[in-house]
Amino acid sequence: SPIPLKAPQLACLTTLNMKVLLVLAALVGASLATDCLQCICNKESGCKPIGCVMDVGSLSCGYYQIKEPYYQDCGEPGKTSSDSLDTAWKRCADDYNC
Repeated sequence: SPIPLKAPQLACLTTLNMKVLLVLAALVGASLATDCLQCICNKESGCKPIGCVMDVGSLSCGYYQIKEPYYQDCGEPGKTSSDSLDTAWKRCADDYNC
């Protein structure tokens, strides 16, 4: 017959189970995020650096066809103090890893 567990042992098992579930959820979430980004890339540019195109009245650039306000919302990654916003946005959008 099973050995009965005491409250501290149950709490430890519950904490361990929660940690395992959190790690699994993070791994599944990361996989889904990667799949989602790949899908957007394929749809917007065929995952090729196509530069900028006019889209509904404003430019969309790069692999994901990112508009300038979205680049700004992301914190302007890769922008240096000597870059204009326009230059940094277009360069980042054309860099798959940016």
